Amino acid sequence: MHRTLDDFESATGWAIIDGGDATENIAVSTVSVQGTYSLEFDKKNGTNIFIAGAQKTYTVPLARDLKDAKPSDFICWSCYLSATTDVVNSFIRLGTDSSNYATWTYADSLHTAGMFTYCRMPFQQHMPTGTGIDRDKITYIAVGVTFDGEDDTLADIKFDDVHLHKSILVLSG
Repeated sequence: MHRTLDDFESATGWAIIDGGDATENIAVSTVSVQGTYSLEFDKKNGTNIFIAGAQKTYTVPLARDLKDAKPSDFICWSCYLSATTDVVNSFIRLGTDSSNYATWTYADSLHTAGMFTYCRMPFQQHMPTGTGIDRDKITYIAVGVTFDGEDDTLADIKFDDVHLHKSILVLSG
């Protein structure tokens, strides 16, 4: 089962990730994996900022919450990077706000430059920030890329189709 958390069909409500001056040009792109659009932005030289990203806060919790997510489920997203030379990872954050969330990362060595990479991480393999994730009150999502240096740049970073993939676990015994 596939539960879409955001399909990036609009750039409305998306803003530069907190604390960042290294992200610019948030818009939609017609190059996508699912649907008509993906979310696109650029990494520019920032002031002690090693990440480029976008965040969105919802006024009510997502109807597609994660309260029934199991350790065997996966958080998935598609990420397009034109180059991976200066990239550390791509990431997804889900939580209640920009101070309380869970982060899933996908290493640069697993990305393929010049095409969308399907990123898939076990649900339980996240890093909490603040109080972590309240799985039935998700009102915050962020997507981004971590770079080796603040002066690294990369144009046309794209994200598409953040979803929870429910695995079917068969127990025998």
